[in-house]
Amino acid sequence: MKGFGLFMSMLVIVQWGVAQNSSEFASSELRLLVGEMELEHANNVERLIQWNDSLLVNRKKWQVRYDSLFTDTLALAPSERLLIQMDAAIASYVASPSQKMYLIMRAGFLEFDLKVEGAKGYMRVLNMLMLEVALEYQDFELAYRIQNRVHADNYSDWKRSDEARIKQLDSLDKVIVESSLKSKTDLDVMSRLAMQWHLTAVVFIALFVLVVITLIVLLSRWKKQRGKLAARANDTTEEEALVHKLEEARREIQELRLLAKKKVDPLPAQVVVPAVPTGTKISASEIAEWNDQVQQALVKIKTHCEAGKNSMSVPTYMSIINDTTRLSAQVAKKTEQWIALLNASI
Repeated sequence: MKGFGLFMSMLVIVQWGVAQNSSEFASSELRLLVGEMELEHANNVERLIQWNDSLLVNRKKWQVRYDSLFTDTLALAPSERLLIQMDAAIASYVASPSQKMYLIMRAGFLEFDLKVEGAKGYMRVLNMLMLEVALEYQDFELAYRIQNRVHADNYSDWKRSDEARIKQLDSLDKVIVESSLKSKTDLDVMSRLAMQWHLTAVVFIALFVLVVITLIVLLSRWKKQRGKLAARANDTTEEEALVHKLEEARREIQELRLLAKKKVDPLPAQVVVPAVPTGTKISASEIAEWNDQVQQALVKIKTHCEAGKNSMSVPTYMSIINDTTRLSAQVAKKTEQWIALLNASI
């Protein structure tokens, strides 16, 4: 029995120590959270909270200053006074936990309603502190009320979080739809551009093939033409024919010269300019006609030489032209002499 009683005593002492440490920690955390709230007279509130501890040590020294600042309507707002009173009740309970201090703290908690910006964290810690103390003193009514309040706050937080999440999802859906539409539009634009580039490439390839075919045809024709020109340049048939005609013309002229010399100058040894024998059958008109025929033949030879000069060598072409010109001059000179002799003999 003595051992059991000692065990229970130690258990109560441990529970009391744990509860007291938890209350002290919650009280310190609550005071830290006061600085996060947007209070109208934050400096006055922090000063009065510090004086709450000073009143527990030496009430006479601080009471006058405390009451003067606490009752000043311009120095504090009503909600700030409730906050200071709640802190004083918690500080008194932490300093000397008892049923009496709990009831004072309970009364202040039931009247406490802090509606300022940033007070949500403070109220959450305060509810947890009061719930723990209420269970310690078996105040199940207050514990149930606090629990419902905590559940309501949690539900409200969850609802706001859910609404925010729904808004976020709606926003994401909207962004996805817009992105899908934009992607579809971009895809259509890219498809049109790709089709345009494809058509351009097809047209360019077709033009390139057409140009290549044209160049091949032109090159083939040029090769054929060059082959013909080369064959014509190597062909000496016309040159040989012209030379042959020239030789025949030269021979005919030589024969005519000899014939005319026999008729006009039968005795070349007797006189320098032989007279035309009496009864000759050659007349001046015939000689002039013969000269015209020879000159026309020579002109034709020159024309043929001009036409074929590109296909014959330059020396050959110049030799033919020189011989033809020289022959033409000699024939013309000799014809004039013959006509002069005939006219002198008449």
